[in-house]
This record gives sequence, structure tokens and C-alpha cells, in this order.
Amino acid sequence: MNAGLFADCYRPTQSGVVTAVVQLKAGLERRDHKVVVMTVANPPYAEEDAAVFCFPSLAFSRDNGWRLGIAQQRRLNRLVEREALDIIHTHTEFGLGWAGRRAARALGLPWVHTAHTLYEEYRHYLLFGRWLPRGAVRLYLGWFLSGCDALICPSGKSLRYLTGLAPGVRTVVVGNAADGDRFGPGRLSGQEREQVRSGLGLGLSDRVILYAGRLGREKRVVELLYALAPLLSGDARCKALFAGGGPLREALLGAAKRLGVERQVILAGPVPWEDMPAVYAAADLFVTASLSENHPMTCLEAMACGLPIVARRDEGTAGLVQDGATGYLAGSDPEIAERARNLLEDEAKRRAFAENAAAWAGMFSVEMHVDRIEGVYREVVAGGGRRV
Repeated sequence: MNAGLFADCYRPTQSGVVTAVVQLKAGLERRDHKVVVMTVANPPYAEEDAAVFCFPSLAFSRDNGWRLGIAQQRRLNRLVEREALDIIHTHTEFGLGWAGRRAARALGLPWVHTAHTLYEEYRHYLLFGRWLPRGAVRLYLGWFLSGCDALICPSGKSLRYLTGLAPGVRTVVVGNAADGDRFGPGRLSGQEREQVRSGLGLGLSDRVILYAGRLGREKRVVELLYALAPLLSGDARCKALFAGGGPLREALLGAAKRLGVERQVILAGPVPWEDMPAVYAAADLFVTASLSENHPMTCLEAMACGLPIVARRDEGTAGLVQDGATGYLAGSDPEIAERARNLLEDEAKRRAFAENAAAWAGMFSVEMHVDRIEGVYREVVAGGGRRV
């Protein structure tokens, strides 16, 4: 089968969407499918994969690196025909997503879409997003999804949200995946772990609480720090490690100073995805206070590396964290610190949760993810699509 993946983000940008597209492309190619990617140019980065076609792009938002692909539709349609695509799979709802949708309509190809992002919680990244009503976002998504042959939702949360926006569109839940070849427990020796910690400004005896991801309002990172402050101030060995970049870096630094815990808060900045397994391995547990998640890749990767998860209870994380087995789902921000303290002070429980987390993460493998996507492709292609 020849599949085209369309997305307004790709390497070198780091995000869950990029990881999902890169992993899907590699997984399908391992099964001898032909896969091409239609995405945005992001100078000065030069893509070396001949199966990745980059189109001009403009910055689409503030602070998070989103770009808007600008594709000349006739040229793109000719590429689709030249590559003899059997199916178009879009991963963003603007720019290249619309171009893929239009190509499917013009060429009579089946069209599948994955809804990675719940945009109502991300409106603030747009230039005038603070004045954009939630209803306008819903209207736009319903318009975009009309005529889709299959809508892939990473979680039950997105399924329930999107079913009401695009009635009549076939929906299927296919969760995100963690690459078990890259992320796994026990990948570092004791000496290597000590070196990684040292490079991050951490000591071997520190109790390291990790958050990884964008430092953005939708992730509630400042609220997370306030929740952890009593734990940090009560134990000098506890360190909060924030791995990631974003617009709230300075706000986090300011909050740490106000709370008197600046010596125990480490802002590592953006970490290349290739280096993240070592960062996970350097931590003792993973925490998040976000309520905007769909099916968070960082939680999957952390579990695969053997980290228990303490997360705010939300539909986006409830399907990932087995409460009381692989981690805890906290009903409030203060409870995050209480649950984290419980695990840090009970080493036997923390180790048991770590083993459970690594085993549970195996249920979200890349191969299982590709199995599900491949099945959707086959059903849609066999049915001929709706010829939108």
C-alpha cells in the first residue's frame, strides 16, 4: 500500500504529533508499505529523506513552533499522482491538512485523519486566540472533518469530543505509542546514570521528580510547581526537573524564587528526543498537572522507561495510568505532592510501580499502533472510501 502522511509539523520540531508521524512512517515501512510525507519546510533544517516533501511555510502561532504549510495545490496533486498514493492520512487541521483533504477530493482517494490536538485548550497560541470563542473552534473542526472516511482518535476523551462535532463520520480509537527499542528500563548503568544526573546539576542521592513537555499554559506547569513546593521545601533532597522549552520558562523561575525553592528546581530547557531516554532514566518518577492532554506521549515514554506516573485525574491520562498500580491519578493539585511523597518515601512501592509501568507500557507499543492503523487503512481502501 502507498500511504501519504500530511502534517504541518515534522523534524526538527519536537512534539507528540511529530513523534507519532515519524514512528508511523518507520513502522509502515518495516512492513514494506511505501510512505511519503508532505510537510513544511523549516529552514535552516534540510530534510535528507527523499520520501519527505517539504513545502514553504509561515509561523502560525506564538511560542510553540507551529507552522502553516503553503502548498501549491496543483503541484501537490501531481506529487500525489506521481507517488501513486492509495490513501491520504492527515495529521493537522490546517495548511498541509487542508491540502491533503483537497487532494483526496480532487483525485478520488480515501482520506483518514488523526485528531492529535484538542485545540480549544491551545487557542492562546494564536495571534488573536484569546478572543476566539470555543464555539468557533468546534465549528471549524466540524467543517474540516466533514467527508472524512475514518477519524482516528488517540483516546476516549477525543472520541467523545469529536463525535459531536462530526456526526456520521466513522471514528476509531487508536492510542499513541512508545518506541520500546528506544525507551525502556535499565538502559543506563549506575555510572552512566550518575553522569547524566551530574550533567543536569543533580546529585546521586537526590529524589528527582520529572516533568517533560512544553512549558505552556495549557500544561499547567506553574500550577504543578506550586503543588510540589511543600514537598520540595520539606526535603532538600527532592528536586523538580522540568525538561522542555516554552513561554512559561521565566514564570517558572519567578515562581520558584517566590516559593523559596529555586535551588531545587532545574530547568533543563529543550532536550533532543534522542536524549530523552537518559533523562527519564535519571528521574525517580514522572508528574504532570495538565488537564489538556489527549493521550500524552511523554507519559507513555516515561512508563516505558520504568517511571511511575503521578498525574491529575483527567480523561486524557485515565486510560494510561493504572491508579494504584503504575502510578496515581490525583484529584487535586495538592494531592500530586502527597502521592509523589508516598512513592518517594516507600522505595519498595516505587520499584513495584516502576515494574508495573514498564510492563503496562508494552500494551502501547509502536507495532501494536501500526497494526491498528494498518487495519484502518485496509478497511477504508477496501471500501473505496467516500470519494470526498
